[in-house]
Amino acid sequence: MQTLKISLLVFILSITVSAQNSWQQTNGPYGGGITSFAVSGTNIFVGTDDGIFLSTNNGEDWKGVNTGLTNTSISSFTVSGSNVFVGTVNGIFLTTNNGINWYEMSSGLISKNISSLTNYNTFVFAGTDSGVFISTNNGANWTAANTGLKDRIYSLVVKENNLFAGIYGGVFISTNNGASWNPASNGLTNQLVYTLAVVGMNLYAGTAGGVFRSTNNGTNWIEVNNGLTNLTIYSITNSGSNLFAGTFDGVFLSTNNGTSWAEVSAGLLNRHIRSLVFSDNNFFAGTFNGVFHSINYGTNWVYSSRGIANSIVTSLAVIGTKLFAGTWGGGVIVSPDNGTNWIETGPGLLGEHIESMLVSGNNLFAGTEIGIFKSTNEGSIWVSAGLVDTFISCLSKNENYLFAGTGYGIFRSTNNSSTWTLMNSGLTNPEVNCLVVNGTYIFAGTTDGVFVSTDNTLNWTEVSSGLTHTYILSLTYNGPNIFAGTSGGVFISTNYGSNWTEVNSGLTNLEVWSLFNDGIKIYAGNYYGGLFASTNNGNNWYNYNTGLPNVGVSSYAVKDSNIFIGLRGKGVWKRPLSDIINAIDEIEKFVNSEFILEQNYPNPFNPTTNLRYAISSRQFVTLKVYDLLGREVATLVNEEKPAGEYEVEFNGATLPSGIYFYQLKAGQYSETKKMILLK
Repeated sequence: MQTLKISLLVFILSITVSAQNSWQQTNGPYGGGITSFAVSGTNIFVGTDDGIFLSTNNGEDWKGVNTGLTNTSISSFTVSGSNVFVGTVNGIFLTTNNGINWYEMSSGLISKNISSLTNYNTFVFAGTDSGVFISTNNGANWTAANTGLKDRIYSLVVKENNLFAGIYGGVFISTNNGASWNPASNGLTNQLVYTLAVVGMNLYAGTAGGVFRSTNNGTNWIEVNNGLTNLTIYSITNSGSNLFAGTFDGVFLSTNNGTSWAEVSAGLLNRHIRSLVFSDNNFFAGTFNGVFHSINYGTNWVYSSRGIANSIVTSLAVIGTKLFAGTWGGGVIVSPDNGTNWIETGPGLLGEHIESMLVSGNNLFAGTEIGIFKSTNEGSIWVSAGLVDTFISCLSKNENYLFAGTGYGIFRSTNNSSTWTLMNSGLTNPEVNCLVVNGTYIFAGTTDGVFVSTDNTLNWTEVSSGLTHTYILSLTYNGPNIFAGTSGGVFISTNYGSNWTEVNSGLTNLEVWSLFNDGIKIYAGNYYGGLFASTNNGNNWYNYNTGLPNVGVSSYAVKDSNIFIGLRGKGVWKRPLSDIINAIDEIEKFVNSEFILEQNYPNPFNPTTNLRYAISSRQFVTLKVYDLLGREVATLVNEEKPAGEYEVEFNGATLPSGIYFYQLKAGQYSETKKMILLK
């Protein structure tokens, strides 16, 4: 134990940052990448690209159940009695209490990248990128079961006493619990096997080339694809004699063991099916963007993702009282009440993957993977906006023209999107990621540099001098200054692109996906780095991440008294605009002179409380907790930190009630505050 000499510190701030203010997640848009399902009694578990969610009411609502998971990228489940096992990209976890707690069970796994799980009797099998592993003690220990098989395992299934593995190389069979494996792929003309399923005496393989059926445990296979309009099969399941296939483009039903198929996708807003499961008569489809539910064997589907707020938001727009969110895989979603509720926009929007949106008068444009769509009535109805069969990466405008950036260059419309013309003269790199208009200057960020046009895109000139990273991800401006977000940080040009200078002080992640401004501050949204702001044209950046998850920031909008940001994987978040206006300025008052240590909240507390602090420059920071006798009871921070504001949680569950002190040291500065643990 270390001893702290406690002295009375008087630290008066004329302006303080409210400790209660932080980013708050709105109620959506719901969705996100669904990878797998498990059914245990009346409990339905769904695995996503970022965590596990549980429904106890047939998918009407979902809640996160991730306590104990050290990795939340979920690949697969298997259920054995009251035990639910989940595979992640970094280990296997077990719950015995319906997801209240998870415990890692990875001992003996040479590879912890789990792609599939199954079980029978007392055996649990795990497919990894280094073969199959077996546990005979509920996951406490694992041993390799790979003789004759060492490839990545996409799927595992048990039929009678035989274990089958689907790999990139066909189907393999083990008749001795994985002790040895033999090929079982005769007749399998496509050997990239994504999924395996047992239905009665039949074994089915879903591959990159359709569905195959074996009636003799894999000795022979026959193709059963009649009626399938998409042959990339990710999931196969059944309910009685009804056989279902989830494909890259919809769900299909066969009532005759796969001899013929009919599509059953009505209502599926996202047709990229990654997983299928039945719970009694309830049929669930996991897609690239959320869960869908059918009660009539797929004849009709309804969106059923409330509570799964993992959608990938790419763009935000405001028209009147409505906030629009463009999502990757879920189209455009609208909130009429600042994020409290989100609903789908109207029909006609055929593209699922929205990369950009633009408001022009009463028109809302959405750039998708199949072209541009337009709504003149706040999303009630969408129509094609002329540019079709093209992936639209960005949209912009000036007083007279609309501009669209694509992988083929830049298109311009002179008649509000009725027609478009390719405008690539001088554009030596046509792969355009972003556009920004600043007066008569139009800037295009490409995969290899910045280009400028001063004649409404008739001609382009490269302006990349000084850019040490030329993969341009984002552009914005502040007065005459142009900012470029790249794969290596932010660059500024004060002469309309003639020269660029790096401005990265304070940025903890240099992959800058988005840039935007409010006329005073510049904001940078980073890949797994959060949101940063600068009031001095990028000379210093301050993180503004309190409450945010560690995912990329894609977009920004101001509506009423709130600022909204879209996250790539966690929906839409908001914060009072007054925070943005004041907080960075407050921190900057302390540049080169002071730091801030807030009073903990709540106080008194039981058993957790939040400690918030801000530092004005990069410093080695320690934040420690001491008891009334000066004994150190916890070290919360002990590392170098860049300038910015931070928040950490202190848990006093193992400590008795009483008075405690927390001390911040940053460089030559030190401050101590008192808090009360009251149980």
